[in-house]
Amino acid sequence: MKILSANQIRGADQSTIANEPISSLALMERAAAACASPLAEWATQLAPPNLHVFCGPGNNGGDGMVLARLLPNLLNPATEVRTYLLAGADRYSPDLEANFLRLTDTGTANFANIQTPSDFPPILPTDLVVDCLFGAGLNRPIEGVAAALIAHLNGSGAAIAAIDIPSGLSADAGPLPGGAVIRAQRTFTFQSPKLSFLFDQYAKFVGDWEVLPIGLHEQYLREASVLNFLMGDQQARQWVRPRAKVAHKGHFGHALIMAGSYGKLGAAQLAAHACLRTGVGLCTAYVPACGYVPLQTSLPEAMLMTDPNQSYLTQAPDLAGYAAIGIGPGLGQNAETATVLHHVITHYRQPLVLDADALNLLASHRDWLPLLPPGSILTPHPKEFARLLGAELEGVDRHQAQLALSAQYQICVVLKGAHTCTTLPNGQSYFNSSGNPGMAKAGSGDALTGMLTALLAQGYAPETAAPLGVYLHGRAGDLAAKSCSQLSMLASDLIAHIGQAYLALTSLATH
Repeated sequence: MKILSANQIRGADQSTIANEPISSLALMERAAAACASPLAEWATQLAPPNLHVFCGPGNNGGDGMVLARLLPNLLNPATEVRTYLLAGADRYSPDLEANFLRLTDTGTANFANIQTPSDFPPILPTDLVVDCLFGAGLNRPIEGVAAALIAHLNGSGAAIAAIDIPSGLSADAGPLPGGAVIRAQRTFTFQSPKLSFLFDQYAKFVGDWEVLPIGLHEQYLREASVLNFLMGDQQARQWVRPRAKVAHKGHFGHALIMAGSYGKLGAAQLAAHACLRTGVGLCTAYVPACGYVPLQTSLPEAMLMTDPNQSYLTQAPDLAGYAAIGIGPGLGQNAETATVLHHVITHYRQPLVLDADALNLLASHRDWLPLLPPGSILTPHPKEFARLLGAELEGVDRHQAQLALSAQYQICVVLKGAHTCTTLPNGQSYFNSSGNPGMAKAGSGDALTGMLTALLAQGYAPETAAPLGVYLHGRAGDLAAKSCSQLSMLASDLIAHIGQAYLALTSLATH
């Protein structure tokens, strides 16, 4: 799914109005009607005594006026719908004014203006608030009475639903500096997710979000040029390759997993197991000597080589003949292991997958970054990414730094999080839509390393392998959570469900 900018969403609206054709007033009616049903369904679950719709002076406020007219027909009669307009603006949207008249003409609207804090209504913790104060077009911080109203709503303890975007949050750049921002539990957004929704730091404002199609002009959406995408089933199905009937293991690559140290051999086992489950033809694990019996016993499908040292890697094996190499899980940061990493970086000229301690060693030797083979995939979590950068950044600023790192060194960077973001050397970003909090367990990252290495070994380009591997990883995690629960699932459960993730995706891609 394309992630459109605020300007592109406005362009899609204008193109729809011009080409459908449809009036802006009718398009507003369509948009509000699209979110009325899911909003009413949530309200029915909450059973609030009062539902408060707060409208601002622009088109987001117009959406609120339509909702205030539609919702009473969808709700339990015991829920009273009350509507408020933030008054005192220099001008109001014409569509807002038209829908205000439509609402008040019903003769049943419970309506009030808000001009000063003394006009703020009491809000019960059991009530439901609908935020239609300011939309994606807001370009300045919210201050004054509007900011005080947002503080009043946020502090009420009531559930808050934001329509299209929480007031005060920029679609493209996060919270507007110094301004108030609504903290919604749910956000119902139109046509495309907003970029801001996909950064962990802004989740406290957006809550759970849902994209509602509103029939914007298909040609405009198809031709819109974007750099940001939300990775989902449709794209994954297009990328997953069916296998030829006459294929043999040599067609699917030989992967090398370099991982493990004394006390952390499980990381090597998980990475190698995930590599095999993701479809590689052959997998060799290279581990310290202490790992011979554990891995040979637990993972008979993998081949095994051991370092002369009992506890950690001190020498690199012969790298010839491997279609892909993954290095880092449980590796440790011994000085001799650092020399092994340097040898791999400088002698293996195909894309690598680097994770965990390989990233920590790289952060300690940032002059090695230019030596990485082009197309290599780095998989840091936020702390590892901060070490690589030498700086702590958040949100949009961190995303820009991630893009710069990918472009400068021609690598793919997989920054792990709730919507893991994969940046590519060409400036594109893929945000992931699969996965769940149950994956926040030791070993999940090791599994991802094995999966990405397997895809590279099978011949997937790094720009495809990285976002596809992340999505498969999350899909397997979602299936594991259904089977085991988010609380109980382990990384090994995730690996056990990689096959089901493939089945779900390849059902349309196989003969």
